[in-house]
Amino acid sequence: MKVRPSQILLFLVLLVGGFFVLRGFFSDGGTSGMPTVATTQQQVPVATISVVGATTPQTTGLTPTTTINVGTTPTTTINAGAAAPTTAPATVDTTPVVVAANGVNTAIVPEVDTAALRYFARQGDTVRLQAEIARLQALYPTWTPPADPLATPVYTDTEMDRMWALYSEARYAEVRTAIAGRQQREPGWSPPAALLDLLVIGEARDRLVAASNSRRYEEVIVAAAQTPSLLVCLEMDVMWRVAEAFALTGREPRALDVYTYILQNCDGAQERFATMQKALGHLEQGDFRTLYAYERTGAAGSPEFDGIRTEEARTDLVLGAEDDAIVLTPDEIARMEAAARAGDGPSDALLLGWYYQLRDEARRSEPWFRLAFQREATAEAAQGLALALIDLNRADEAEDIVYAYRDDSDEVMAVYLAAVATYLAEVPIPDVTPAVLRRMAETVGGVRDGVGARQLGWYAYNLSQVTTAVVWFQTSLAWLADNEEAAYGLGVSYQRLQDTANLNALVQQWGARSLRIRALTDPDAARQLQQQGGLIQTTVPVPTVVTTGTRAGTTAVTTYAAPVGVTYATVPAATPAPTTGTYVPVATATTTTTTPATTTTGGGGGGATTSCSTSVNPETLSPAAALNRAWCLMELNRPTEAAAAFGVALRSTSAATRSDAAYGQSLAYLRLGVTDRAAIAATQAEMTPARADEVQANILSQRAVAAYQDGRYSEALRILDERARIAGEQNDLMIIRGYSYMYMGNLVAARWVFGMLANAGVPDARTGLAEVERRSSIFVE
Repeated sequence: MKVRPSQILLFLVLLVGGFFVLRGFFSDGGTSGMPTVATTQQQVPVATISVVGATTPQTTGLTPTTTINVGTTPTTTINAGAAAPTTAPATVDTTPVVVAANGVNTAIVPEVDTAALRYFARQGDTVRLQAEIARLQALYPTWTPPADPLATPVYTDTEMDRMWALYSEARYAEVRTAIAGRQQREPGWSPPAALLDLLVIGEARDRLVAASNSRRYEEVIVAAAQTPSLLVCLEMDVMWRVAEAFALTGREPRALDVYTYILQNCDGAQERFATMQKALGHLEQGDFRTLYAYERTGAAGSPEFDGIRTEEARTDLVLGAEDDAIVLTPDEIARMEAAARAGDGPSDALLLGWYYQLRDEARRSEPWFRLAFQREATAEAAQGLALALIDLNRADEAEDIVYAYRDDSDEVMAVYLAAVATYLAEVPIPDVTPAVLRRMAETVGGVRDGVGARQLGWYAYNLSQVTTAVVWFQTSLAWLADNEEAAYGLGVSYQRLQDTANLNALVQQWGARSLRIRALTDPDAARQLQQQGGLIQTTVPVPTVVTTGTRAGTTAVTTYAAPVGVTYATVPAATPAPTTGTYVPVATATTTTTTPATTTTGGGGGGATTSCSTSVNPETLSPAAALNRAWCLMELNRPTEAAAAFGVALRSTSAATRSDAAYGQSLAYLRLGVTDRAAIAATQAEMTPARADEVQANILSQRAVAAYQDGRYSEALRILDERARIAGEQNDLMIIRGYSYMYMGNLVAARWVFGMLANAGVPDARTGLAEVERRSSIFVE
């Protein structure tokens, strides 16, 4: 049957109207809801399309009427290219036709151009084959596709096949060129209408995608309005891009319309799920949740968007992990906790950990951080877990976990230092192993952390290693000048060592700023402090660790409740309890040494050594230059480097240089607390008797303290007796002697030692004497 031009026009109108009901998409003044439109596999509704700027809209006389309005004036002429035919005004055929209720002319059995169908079938291109069948069904609703497109007689046209091949490769400009060339060679030849239609659609798609990729979103919207045949389920990527363009140009209701249309009319499960994912990123929460109304039951019998609900909860959790004002619903919490348990990665568990940690719920955050750390041991997981453990008073675990990651970022280092400070401040005094103490001290020194140095000072003080405490408090003040806590610690340490000169100088410097420091030497200030409710300060105050920030930038700050009270000569300090812990000393335990004056000496490739502020390999120095550098390093409290430099100086042919080097290396190792190596160093060269006695006394002092702290009281007394043969016993060692006697049950000897020290006004002696008397009364009873 011959198809009249008016009938072709009718079918084109049906095609355009059936691809999309466009009022909701492109009319900002229209309603926000989108009318239901049948898919291309169904009969399509008929619409009258009026393009803004067109002189006379085409119409079939059927309803409803849909207007495209994008705020511009799109052209109504489709230009197919240089040689593409233009559509002339159609001549209206007045021959009556039979029209069904749905607007389809059932009296017409059209001749359908199946050239493209056959070509795609021959090529095995099933995707384009199905798309072409859908297009022809939309264009010719009464047409039925052949069961086997290849069974249709094929007229071989090599040049036409080449054009279809170029089209299949999206080389549209070359197709246009081939068409124009053939028309020039064959004036009576016309390209298949299907090819021209598909070219228009393909070129429009390319323009729209290019505009979208370049973020020219207004062009995307205009391109979609001019080519409504792109807005169908088969062009899902195009519809997603149009929705994105609406959303990113402030027209979210239009974006909602597009997403709604897809969910109402398109059936692909993956595309529907992806549509919800995209909508989640572009719509406000309230608008987005209206899309759940179009949810269907999935293949497994569960709601198809259940996973989207989890993604939505995850999005809220990401925000809630950084802002405590965002609170998840119980359903969202339960959903995310189930997802975290079911998954095998750390991300959901980490998010839950940060969510609870930000709300000071360490008991709930710790298990999630631990799960994340077990699944993937990262710095972030270690950081979060350590923060939770600190809050749970398990700082020892926190220090051990986060130590390996301390250098990953400033935030992780801050958490590690907070764990160190909290761990050392525990009451009773924690039993920290030498290896852990050493790494704490090295880290604190490496980053010059004033708070950490201060805490190491208090830890040493509470272990009765007062000389070591002095060094740490001085170091803390050097790194953190306005550090009253360290200054107070230094003051009570001077007081305990009966170092009146340094104590008075400190009070002179800090007394105007700190009542409790002034009270160390001023009885009136002490009374004033007590009248204000002050208590006698005998041990380090317990710190409070305050964490601030988010998972992206967490910091930890260690603060102390302002310790009040006073410790002075007539007030006993805390009883040193026996402990098995040891401390990493940073200075000679009981004897102050005088560093020999350095001289400028060249030689050995080292040149003159007048400063040691820069790093130098001591192996490149002469023995004399190495000796000068070593003493300089000792003055800077860098004993590890000094020991190495003294080792180079020991190779000297000069007996005096070797003697100085042996003496210096012994002191360096003593400052490091390595008494065995100090003893070995002392034998490397002959020293003067005074120096030999000094080194030996220091070695014995450290060994006595270590034996006492390990509970080896008999050995501690033996070492103290040995030391007493070469040097006088200082008050802090006498305190150790008294407690050793007491813990061994020799209360008579302990009473004599504590009584003698109490009469001399030594701190801690009265407390020790009181403890001896208490034990004596128990034994009498």
